[in-house]
Amino acid sequence: YSPESLKFSAHEKGANPEAKALEVWNSGEGILTWQLHSDSPWLTVSPDGGQSSGEKDVVSVALDISGLTVGTYAGAIRIESSDVAAGSVAVPVTLTVEEALAIISVSPASLTFSVLLSQGDPLPQTLYVRNLGGGEMSHQA
Repeated sequence: YSPESLKFSAHEKGANPEAKALEVWNSGEGILTWQLHSDSPWLTVSPDGGQSSGEKDVVSVALDISGLTVGTYAGAIRIESSDVAAGSVAVPVTLTVEEALAIISVSPASLTFSVLLSQGDPLPQTLYVRNLGGGEMSHQA
């Protein structure tokens, strides 16, 4: 199998990290029937089983970070073989969830001021600045 471990990172309340590939194959003789099992609810594999006579089977490893808070999470994918003598191996999976990002939103996108020289200052206009993300944002006018 390859790689020997997988590492992911994501931002809290953000998008799930991009799936990664895990390759499983038979390095011996004959046909290997294998099954994969995840030990964490945020960790999924597809397909979760197959057979190899030497070719590399590609498995998609995906994460769902919904509801996870900032921190480091450890999980594993267990590869079990139909060959009892081969036993099973665990592929460690590490997920680091970082603080959410601030996403600035400004509305309206632009302001236009017009005034005649004899009229003095133009009328004030309002510019709204919002954080659409989850992280902290500071601004100054």
